[in-house]
Amino acid sequence: MPITSIGMETILLKAAYIAIVDSTTILIKSMQFVDVGGLASDALTATVGIPDAPITGTVLNDVYYILRKYNSSKIEDMETVSKYTIISIVFVAIICILINGNTEVVAEGSKWVSKGDALNRMGNFSQAITAYDTALKIDPNYVNALDGKGWSLNELGKYTQAIIYLDKALKIDPTYKWSLSNIGWSLNELGKYTQAIIYLDKALKIDPNHLDGLVFKAQALYNIGNYTGAKYYSDKAFDIDPKSPALKRLPEVFRKAQ
Repeated sequence: MPITSIGMETILLKAAYIAIVDSTTILIKSMQFVDVGGLASDALTATVGIPDAPITGTVLNDVYYILRKYNSSKIEDMETVSKYTIISIVFVAIICILINGNTEVVAEGSKWVSKGDALNRMGNFSQAITAYDTALKIDPNYVNALDGKGWSLNELGKYTQAIIYLDKALKIDPTYKWSLSNIGWSLNELGKYTQAIIYLDKALKIDPNHLDGLVFKAQALYNIGNYTGAKYYSDKAFDIDPKSPALKRLPEVFRKAQ
């Protein structure tokens, strides 16, 4: 799970605090940045190599925002603050801005993936692909979006295309059980049952109760004539969730037996 914006900022702020104490005699009454008038502007213009360069626009506004965000005690004896200290403060502030921006991007991508998932469940597979494509424009390596698009393409019968996206998802995260089972689904539909079982075994090693993995493995085993094995996985899937829509993909003989 990724570190949250606030959690990462806290780590960076503590690191900056250590650097500041080591390099100056500045007195800080807490480990949070404070709202000090002109600090952001003074810090930015103090950077070596940019003498007298006015700092304006979004970056300055964002730095002001970060500094104001951490209101606490007043920093005393500002005259003792060295150039190194000021640059340290700005460095951490800018990193915090970047983290905040990245978090917003991730949230936006997640919103589109959730929309795609909902559309898939409603059977609107083409619209779901549009939603996943929007998420992939934000982050081309978003595993959930790649997997979701593979899911949609499978539902539309475009199994070869689905494998392209599912394979990319697995290159990013080889342990993502949904992509493993979905690529097993694709391979089953293409008649490549032995290859499908390789992926499905990996999914079931990660989660022995992964329903889709059980269903697609039962399907693959049935199609290569291993009816005993197919029944074992079919029965296990029914035991886990007898009402799951995934069970409709089981060979008809097993569905009727339940």
